[in-house]
Amino acid sequence: LTDAAGNESGQSPALTLTVDTQAPTAPAAPTEYLDNTDPQQGTFGTGTSTNDSTPGVIIPTPGAGETPKLYVDGTEVPATYDPATGTLTPTTPLTEGQYDLTYTLTDEAGNESDPSPAITITVDTQAPAAPAAPTEYLDNTDPQQGTFGTGTSTNDSTPGVIIPAPAAGETPKLYVDGTEVPATYDPATGTLTPTTPLTEGQHDLTYTLTDAAGNESDPSPAITITVDTQAPATPAAPTEYLDNTDPQQGTFGTGTSTNDTTPGLIIPAPAAGETPKLYVDGTEVPATYDPATGTLTPNAPLGEGKHDLTYTLTDAAGNESAQSPALSLTVDTQAPTAPAAPTQYVDDAGTVTGQFGTGTSTDDTTPGLIIAAPGAGETPKLYVDGTEVPATYDPATGTLT
Repeated sequence: LTDAAGNESGQSPALTLTVDTQAPTAPAAPTEYLDNTDPQQGTFGTGTSTNDSTPGVIIPTPGAGETPKLYVDGTEVPATYDPATGTLTPTTPLTEGQYDLTYTLTDEAGNESDPSPAITITVDTQAPAAPAAPTEYLDNTDPQQGTFGTGTSTNDSTPGVIIPAPAAGETPKLYVDGTEVPATYDPATGTLTPTTPLTEGQHDLTYTLTDAAGNESDPSPAITITVDTQAPATPAAPTEYLDNTDPQQGTFGTGTSTNDTTPGLIIPAPAAGETPKLYVDGTEVPATYDPATGTLTPNAPLGEGKHDLTYTLTDAAGNESAQSPALSLTVDTQAPTAPAAPTQYVDDAGTVTGQFGTGTSTDDTTPGLIIAAPGAGETPKLYVDGTEVPATYDPATGTLT
């Protein structure tokens, strides 16, 4: 200080300052942001979507004395920097839509850098609409492969639920009886298939759609499926068959012969949902079941000879039982060869008895025609003047009387 007389005091102690007119270098581009909102928390890169309306932009640690500022679409917004996580987070939630987020560094002198390159983020907090109900599923397990509707049974423990193609960026999730289960979506078949087999019994299968931001829709209506991998018990042995061909129609037992080439195997009534299949000599043949008569009848005639007929029961899910014990029958449609001419008859009436030949007279009104012994299983019939008459065959005398 200098007074009016020109006397100058000594210098005060010093105040030290740094003149800094140079702004920090424009910082590096942020490559990731932190999403703290379920269901998809974590770090994600540019061009992605998030349902976190206050995503934390991850930036390199500022230099000593530098303060980061956040810009959204070129406009500075209030933000908080957390050195522990390295995130610069807007204090006011962002609205729905796409944003370019940049940041600057301001030094202690107030010089602010140019903005960094941008990280692009789409804020999406709206879940997709609940998807349409699935109406079919794909069964890939023999013997009944194909597509089937709700309320049916399947022996495929990993049925593929057929769903409409999800929109771009949407991921389907499968729920079984209200619980999410791991599943694989195949866009080629449009199926959403559980990776772990379902347990036996009825299940309600629904699905949701989750967008790229992690927003999950409400579940679809359910398709109901019953998983049934257990085959019916082996059915009881058939004991009779129905012969519909003259001259001997009716029911006959195992070990007999028939001239009906399509004999109807009589079986117990199958349980609800069970379908019988006919096997001839161990091979399945097309057959028709008639619940009115309880018969399972081959569609194609059987060949001549002996056959073992069995049957199985297949439930609604396609599980087939083991074959029943067999009923054996012999198909015989060939008549015996015309027998040799009888040359004698037995007269056992009156005073003159014995055997007499053709062209003779007798007072026996029931003469016994002597015939050759019939073959095994053959029964002789007697005709008088071309008309069949009741007669008795006596194998001891060889007479048909």
